[in-house]
Amino acid sequence: MRTMSKKPASTREKFKGAISIAPPTVEHLLQRLEKKEYQESKSKKDINRHKKMKRSQAEFGTIVAEHYGETYVQTQDSGGAATRNKNRMSQRDLITITGDVRVSNAKFVFEAKAGYDDVDLDDCFILDAERGGKASKNELKDWFDQAAKEAKLTGFMPIIVWRKTNRPILCGFPSEYWNEFQEHFTPGCTMLCYDGFVFVRLSEFLRIPKERLFEAPE
Repeated sequence: MRTMSKKPASTREKFKGAISIAPPTVEHLLQRLEKKEYQESKSKKDINRHKKMKRSQAEFGTIVAEHYGETYVQTQDSGGAATRNKNRMSQRDLITITGDVRVSNAKFVFEAKAGYDDVDLDDCFILDAERGGKASKNELKDWFDQAAKEAKLTGFMPIIVWRKTNRPILCGFPSEYWNEFQEHFTPGCTMLCYDGFVFVRLSEFLRIPKERLFEAPE
């Protein structure tokens, strides 16, 4: 007696009774597209900011080094290597990899900031209690903390050089040096003191004599 082979179940029968999944709505597809575009835009923005930062580091380093007749190099990993190796390297070796730019024989650690057009100096007047979370974090204070942390590894003075798009280049240094430096600044020059740092135009900072900022070459 011949047996009949059972006809394989169709795809429809195989998944009969399974939970049906509704096709994505137009709104859902648009949300996914916007999220993808935002992530791509953010990635592109980060890449552009990184490139701009490197160009500015070279520009700032050139301005300061040439003004004082020195040379400069851009440090690898923007000083992060110094933090990781602080217990394994001598202070003299740490100096060469601390900060964003290393100007030869300088007695300061150089942090460079370019862009950050969403950061304003009037942020200094916003109280911590008034900040609305990560989106409103105190960027200026973060820079000060970063510069001070890296400078501590070498015992040198931290400085921050920052320029927003189409704005003057500013230089920030610890306020404890104000009494020592102010005699070299233009009388009545604009300055802003905040959280232990003083900001002036870089052109004012460059009026400080070389012997105040540099060690004598060996």
